[in-house]
Amino acid sequence: MNLAVRSALFAFFCLLPCAQCCVNEFQPTQVAQSFGEFIGRFRPHSQKNPGPSVGLGMALIRVVDNPPKADWESRAAQLRAVLSAREASETKQGGLQKTDAFTIRADLAAALLHLGRTREAIQILEPLAKEHPWEYRLIATLGTAYELDGQLNRALEYISRGIELNAQSHEGTEWLHSRILKAKLEIAKNPKWLNAHSVLGYDFGDPPRFPPEFRTDDHVARVLKAIGYQLNERLQFVLGTDPIVADLLNDASHIFEAAGKRDVAQKLSARAASFKPKE
Repeated sequence: MNLAVRSALFAFFCLLPCAQCCVNEFQPTQVAQSFGEFIGRFRPHSQKNPGPSVGLGMALIRVVDNPPKADWESRAAQLRAVLSAREASETKQGGLQKTDAFTIRADLAAALLHLGRTREAIQILEPLAKEHPWEYRLIATLGTAYELDGQLNRALEYISRGIELNAQSHEGTEWLHSRILKAKLEIAKNPKWLNAHSVLGYDFGDPPRFPPEFRTDDHVARVLKAIGYQLNERLQFVLGTDPIVADLLNDASHIFEAAGKRDVAQKLSARAASFKPKE
């Protein structure tokens, strides 16, 4: 590897953001909020401390109030510099390594998605996905790109394929991403769908109580973890009101209300109201 390539790679790694983006990147990043904290703060049911803890609820609120931020312009520029440096060395070193090139291009597409340059990202990702159909990072990122572009059926197809390839992606929470896309498809057919339905599909009743599906601590923890993780990623793209975010936060408030944590439930309900579009 020549000096120009090494210098570009060094600068690239120095610019890695602290927040994991909504899409799947190849270069390692760290999630801004610790989702191990979610599960660590979840207490088993007991007479003294039933259901999810207050600390767990406050961790979820911090996700909403402080979505991850990164300098995606700098990251995109650095990734382009890495590609340029590697391609410049092609004639001297016998060709650009195809595997390395595709991961850098995929990460460039991820940065472009965060910059709102969705079509440009799709143009990069589509041929890469054809060349590497078993690489779940590419498949899932392309699914997210299609979602951001409004191609919801294609988005669901690729997110579902990504789950088949790696069900543990994003801490095993992509099942909720799939539900979100299905809800978006229903809303596209009926804008008032959320008035009678929810993304999660649970009936908490009024006043809220745990539905029959919430039979174990593990299930409650799984749902809250998915809400927290998916919101941590999704809120990087939400600039104003969003009915999906509002609905997920509303159900999170129901969970804490059912567990008797009314203060947390009220805080989550207020956050949900702030994301609900005005009719």
